[in-house]
Amino acid sequence: MFPPEQVEPARLRALRESLERLGFTVPRICERAHCATIYDFQTMLRGRQAGTTLDDGLDALIRLFMDGAALPRETAEPLLTPALVRELEAIELIGPTETPKGPALSARALLYPTEGLFIASDLEFDAAVPDGRPDRVYPAITKSCEVHLTMVPARATGDFLELCSGTGIAALRAARTARHAWAVDITARSTTFARFNARLNGLDNVTALQGDLFEPVAGLQFDGITAHPPYVPAFEQREIYRDGGSDGEQISRRIFAEARSHLKPGGRLYCTCVLTDREQPLEERVRAMLGPDGADCDVLAIVSKADDPAEYLSKQVVGHIFDFEEANRFRAFFESLKVKAFAGVTVVIERHARARSPVTVRRDQGPVLAPINVDSILRWKGYPSEPEALRQLARIRPRLANGAHMDAVHLPRDGQWVLQRVRVAVDGPLPAAIDASPEASMFLAWCDGRSTVQELRERLVAEGAAGPDAPLERFAELIRLLLTAGILESEAPPE
Repeated sequence: MFPPEQVEPARLRALRESLERLGFTVPRICERAHCATIYDFQTMLRGRQAGTTLDDGLDALIRLFMDGAALPRETAEPLLTPALVRELEAIELIGPTETPKGPALSARALLYPTEGLFIASDLEFDAAVPDGRPDRVYPAITKSCEVHLTMVPARATGDFLELCSGTGIAALRAARTARHAWAVDITARSTTFARFNARLNGLDNVTALQGDLFEPVAGLQFDGITAHPPYVPAFEQREIYRDGGSDGEQISRRIFAEARSHLKPGGRLYCTCVLTDREQPLEERVRAMLGPDGADCDVLAIVSKADDPAEYLSKQVVGHIFDFEEANRFRAFFESLKVKAFAGVTVVIERHARARSPVTVRRDQGPVLAPINVDSILRWKGYPSEPEALRQLARIRPRLANGAHMDAVHLPRDGQWVLQRVRVAVDGPLPAAIDASPEASMFLAWCDGRSTVQELRERLVAEGAAGPDAPLERFAELIRLLLTAGILESEAPPE
C-alpha cells in the first residue's frame, strides 16, 4: 500500500526533475485547467471542461494524479516516456488496474504541486479503513487548506510544529526556513504520508510522528505551532480527519488548553477551525480555554464567515454531512448549549516575550484572502494607554495603509454644505472602519510617514483645526486606534 517506507533520495530527486520538465507546476496546471489558483482546481469528475484532452505529458500527469483516472499503458508511455512510467511504478505511485476497456495504469495517490512543493495524499475515492473507521489523508489543495495556509506565515524560524498534520503541508513549507519542523497526526497513515512527502521534497529537517496532539512532543517548546484540526460536529466519529466531537470543538479545545506550555516566549499558535459564539463570544471562550496560565498570552480571532445555527445545519445537510434526523438532534443540542453562531476562524495565540497586559481581539476577514499583519494588530491593540506611553507614541511617523479611504457627511447650513462627520476605513484582508471628527479629514491626508504624531498635531493647531490646549495624549490615542484598525501603519512603537 502506498506510500512506500523507503525510496532512495536520488530517485525522488529525479522524479521531481521529471515532473517539472513536463510542466507539472502550479502555473502550468492552472493555465491548462483554466483555474485561478491550484486551490480552484476541479477534477473531470466534478465537471472540469478545460484540459481534458491528452496531448502531452502534462495532460497525462493531470489525468493520472489529479483527476484520479486510469490510462492504458499504450497511452501513458508515449506521453510520459517508458522510463518515467517504469520509475513511477517502481516508486509505487502508479500500478496496474482493470477497467471496463481492459488493463490500464492508475495512480495509488493524488499528487500535485502546491506551495513550492510536491504533495501526495489519498485518492478521494480510496480510503484505508483500520478499526472500521476511514483513515483518509485529506488533500492539501482544498479551499479550507488555502485559508489556513494563508493565515500562517510562509516564512518560519526556529522550531516549528504542525498538529493534525495530514500530508504535513504546513510543516514541509516551514522546513524550508525553520531550523526543524515536526508533523504530528493521530493516524498512522497520515504520518506515513508526511514522511514520504518530506522525502519526496528532499527535506531532511522534518520529523513526522504519530500520536495524540502534543503527546509525541511532550516537553518540547516551539517558536511556531499550527493546527487545522477536525471541527465538524459528530456524536460518533465516522471520519477521523473531519469529526471534532459533539460540538465540533473537542480537539480545538484541547489544543488551546495545552498550547501555552508548548510555546516558547514570543512563539505563536495558528489554529484554523470552527468555533461557536455562545453566551460568551468565541474569542472570550478561547481565552477561558487557555486556563490561568494563559494570562501571559494574547488571543486574536480572525473570523472568515459566520452562520446562525439554522444556516449552519442547512449547509451540513446540503453537503451530505448530516441527514435530517441528525440535523434535528444537533438543533436541540446546540440550543441546550445556547449557541448563537458558528464561525470559521483562525485563532492566533501569542505567548508574551516580556511582561505586559494580555490582549483579546476579534476581527472579521474581508473578501480578500491575503496574509494578515498579526504583528501590527497585537502590537497596537496592546500598546499602553497611559499618558507617558502616549507621549512616547507621539514620536512615530504614521502613514496611510494601502486601501485606506474616507467617506465624509456634509449637511446644509446657511446655504452651504458643512462637514459634519467622517468615516475612515481600510479595505483588504481585514477591513475596518472608524467614525472620526471632521479634523481627521485634514490630518489623515498628511500621514505619509514623514511627520511625527506631534508634528501632525502642531500642524492642526497652526491650521486652526485644533486648539493650542488640545491634549497631545488624546490625539496620540486616536492615532493608536487608527493603527490598531490598520488604517494607519508605522514601523514600530518607541521603546
